[in-house]
Amino acid sequence: MSLSAGVLFGLILMIGWGTHKLFAKKLISRLGAYSGLIYTNSVIVSLIVIYCLVTGTFAVPSGNIFLLTLLLAVLGAFGVFFLYKSMEIGKLSIVIPVSGIYAVFVVILAFIFFGERLTSMQLAAVILAILGTLLISFKYSELKKIKLKKASKGVPYAFAATVCWGIVYFLIRIIVDELGPFVTSLYFETLVLVLLVLPAVLGFAKLAKPKKKDAKLILASGTLAGIGAVSYNAGVSMELVSIIGPLSGASLMVTVILSYLFLKERIDLNQKIAVLMIFAAILMLAL
Repeated sequence: MSLSAGVLFGLILMIGWGTHKLFAKKLISRLGAYSGLIYTNSVIVSLIVIYCLVTGTFAVPSGNIFLLTLLLAVLGAFGVFFLYKSMEIGKLSIVIPVSGIYAVFVVILAFIFFGERLTSMQLAAVILAILGTLLISFKYSELKKIKLKKASKGVPYAFAATVCWGIVYFLIRIIVDELGPFVTSLYFETLVLVLLVLPAVLGFAKLAKPKKKDAKLILASGTLAGIGAVSYNAGVSMELVSIIGPLSGASLMVTVILSYLFLKERIDLNQKIAVLMIFAAILMLAL
């Protein structure tokens, strides 16, 4: 039993993004969603720039690849906007599972356009990972108390975020194939940051000024998110997008487990089942 290098990077991205959400949650509670997002992305870009400068890792993209990177950055920025808008007007226990469906889009698009074919075992593992991600993203005890009419308000925005991210995580492999994981992250994350900062520059949004005590949170959130971003790109350069995409969504399992261990948050039965499903999916990918 052994995991491929691509799947190992998939597990690293699960840990990176899953742990990042824990720090991001606390950071957002202090500075707000927009400011927390800007500062986190600033750290991501800074660390990638430092790495590329120190190692001499750099490449100039062709015109088509640059335009594709710009398109994905726009979609990525809109995806973030749509998610936060859905959380603002909808219920988390509804919009988070809807936004997590992006992995389904990744698998379908990779099948249609990249011609990716999964073995029976891989397909079963991918299905388990996606279902586990959807199941772990809400608490049944809270969901049953929600009135459907009110809960549906944020769904269109959450679905829009899903479509944006599905396209981004599917097409980014084309850029990775030409530029490599780090340079792809350098261009993509920098363009996303520029697009996210524009509202503040144009006066449509305000950035909260962080305090000294926020520095560690910003650094931790950005570093872990950066590890996740580069690991995703490294993963799709070595393994099928149909496998790495669902693993990225399963990072929510890490967040739930860490929230239970360190924040003493309750885990509902459906989430416990989901954890077992995702672990089973990982084991199946190792066979």
